[in-house]
Amino acid sequence: MIRHLSFLLLAISLAGCRDKPAQPKKAGTFPLEPNPVKVSVRRDSLRTSSATVGPAGGTITAAGSDSTRFTLTIPPKALDGDSTITMTPVSAIEGLPLSGGLVAAVHFEPEGLRFNLPVELRIDPPGDAPVEQQVGLGYLGEGKDLHLYPLDRGRALTMRLLHFSGYGIGLGAMVDLLRLLQPADPRAQLEAQIGALIAADRRLALENDGKGDPQFGTKLSKLFQDYYDHVVLPKIDAAMHTDDWHVMFDAVQTATDFTRISAMLGEEESMLAKLLPLLEPVLVRGFARAYNRCIQKVGGDKEAGMLMIVARNSAMTVFQVAADDPRFSQSKIDKCFAGGTPLPKHLELSFESVFQFEQGGIQAKMTLGSTLKLDQTGGTTTYDTKDWTPLVYRGFELGGSGCTKYTNAIGHDGVWRVSLMVHPDGKIGMTWNFRAMDGVPTEKMTIINCPQGGGGSHDSDARWWWACLNQISSQDVEQAMREGTGYIGLATGMRLLPAPGILAADLKRNDFLCKEGVISLRLKVLP
Repeated sequence: MIRHLSFLLLAISLAGCRDKPAQPKKAGTFPLEPNPVKVSVRRDSLRTSSATVGPAGGTITAAGSDSTRFTLTIPPKALDGDSTITMTPVSAIEGLPLSGGLVAAVHFEPEGLRFNLPVELRIDPPGDAPVEQQVGLGYLGEGKDLHLYPLDRGRALTMRLLHFSGYGIGLGAMVDLLRLLQPADPRAQLEAQIGALIAADRRLALENDGKGDPQFGTKLSKLFQDYYDHVVLPKIDAAMHTDDWHVMFDAVQTATDFTRISAMLGEEESMLAKLLPLLEPVLVRGFARAYNRCIQKVGGDKEAGMLMIVARNSAMTVFQVAADDPRFSQSKIDKCFAGGTPLPKHLELSFESVFQFEQGGIQAKMTLGSTLKLDQTGGTTTYDTKDWTPLVYRGFELGGSGCTKYTNAIGHDGVWRVSLMVHPDGKIGMTWNFRAMDGVPTEKMTIINCPQGGGGSHDSDARWWWACLNQISSQDVEQAMREGTGYIGLATGMRLLPAPGILAADLKRNDFLCKEGVISLRLKVLP
């Protein structure tokens, strides 16, 4: 079992440390008192890499400015459908509480994406990092809940991931790590303590010819039992005796996460076997109560709809129930989302964006637009474009400060597909896919270097508009995660329900990349 442990998540412990061995974890410690660490993460958007990956799996690579190579390997069946995966190397983490600093890190999008199977991240820095100081790191959003994250056993810098956020490698002494053991996120607390055991076992094995802690399995089982007794079971019991959406949703999410981690650790014959019979009636009850609540409310019910989706997904992944199981009917979810009001079959979306990009003395103003026709997908609340649609560059102005000059600025068009999701409250979210990297809009220019720097000129390509769009979308995703709304993608500000809805919106965003960004959206119902 131990050889499969290193893909779990988060943290490192003092167990096995030559300075001061930690005491074994005592029962009854969960839930922990949160002591989260927040840092400021700077991404190198000029080195972003992206690809669309589906159920067949695939491999994506990216390189940092120091030549660090990041390789993400997604196995078959880890994803149920196509998803655009984005990797952005991190140039710095400000406020990192490690004496040896950062070796390398990378941010993944879409934020929060979950996998059915663990995926592998391999990090290859240009130089050697001292094994005895290596620390795996993870964080949420833009730097929230920084925590320790276990590396795989052996000298290769590899990690196993279950969901997307940010991950990396740092260097630190054991005393540095105490601040990173108590994240606020409940699941991360379990992952942190298990990761503490894994990381300590890894260090011991590296120093003792592959021989780890002989009590590792026993310590791990005690941690699982503690979390099961003091977190999972109380939440399931509370969910069986309430109609409170938040209580039921929390119980389903907590139990589902626990079963996924347990299954990957080979715990099916112990606590997992006892948990599954308790979880199933919670899923059935939660789905039924949510549906009854939804259909009795004009316009549907956002929270009830989200609980129905989570319950159905959990039932299909944990219990392998059939897609047409009447207890988790997709048609009931559709009815809840539609709020009893038939949605139009066809839409036309006019998209116009103006982004002001600033970085490293470069200043660019980019204007792109697109007109898309979208069709309702299979009676659901999702609309998709059938074909790749041009995303046209309508203006590209480039300048900069200092003696470096920029000429021959040309914006090259892109090709994309767009999806609109109508949420239970009628609000519309927007996501998109590009036709691999050749479909991403590209900025081309000639850079004339400063005379005192040697002069000369060279041609250069960038994807600044694309970086701004992704950054703006990630802000909305992080806010949705923070507020627990379950919204997906860019919050368009438009809505279809209640009729007649809001079919036009102008969105304004800004961040450290895009000092000013405006997206204008106009939606038309087609016959």
